[in-house]
Amino acid sequence: MRFFKIGLSAFAALAVLSACGGPEQGQTKTEKVAQNGAAFVVSDDGTTYKSALFDLSVQKPDGWVSASQSEADRLMNIGSDVFAGDDAAFKKEIEQGMKKSQTVFMLSRHPLSQPRPDNPNVSAVAENVLMAPQVKNGADYFNQMKLLTAGQNVPMTFADTYGSTQIDGQTFDTMEATFDIPGVDLTQTYYAARRGDHILAFIATATNDEDRAATQGLLDSIKLDWD
Repeated sequence: MRFFKIGLSAFAALAVLSACGGPEQGQTKTEKVAQNGAAFVVSDDGTTYKSALFDLSVQKPDGWVSASQSEADRLMNIGSDVFAGDDAAFKKEIEQGMKKSQTVFMLSRHPLSQPRPDNPNVSAVAENVLMAPQVKNGADYFNQMKLLTAGQNVPMTFADTYGSTQIDGQTFDTMEATFDIPGVDLTQTYYAARRGDHILAFIATATNDEDRAATQGLLDSIKLDWD
């Protein structure tokens, strides 16, 4: 049960991230499906994965796996259940937020559906924040995440301060988080930046220094055609 909780923690945090950007946008179902399809990465060679909507590419490390779009969406839904627990109002708030978000990719050493602790992974999620004028950058987005989870029984602790880093020459705000799971050093690092009407966030999850180095290597492979 503990390993299952570890495996789902990354998806729970992704679900909360997707609920931070304000009211749902006025899209038809067809428009939503089309945008999701353009957002999620595709690959011609099984190594380089590209998102047309967000002008990015990422290299899948040897031996790692890429979740399909349907699997990524399913895991996000499971994550919302993990974080919300029995709080129906909190769950509804997360679910409303997920309607205006897009999963971009989920890459991991082992299939994310396997409940095991030794599974470093990096995921990306994007959310339309056009209706959230208070969200101008990644740090603002992290503030909204903290507000959303304040007073909730979430199994994680966010750092009080933020940092910043460069990903392919673009500035991303960063935030560290630790999960409250006894005996396990599970951490996440969030990287977020504004891209047009969206916040694009990368989330790296690992349980030891070796795995953190692996997730950093994947992040270093990301290319952003944003100029």
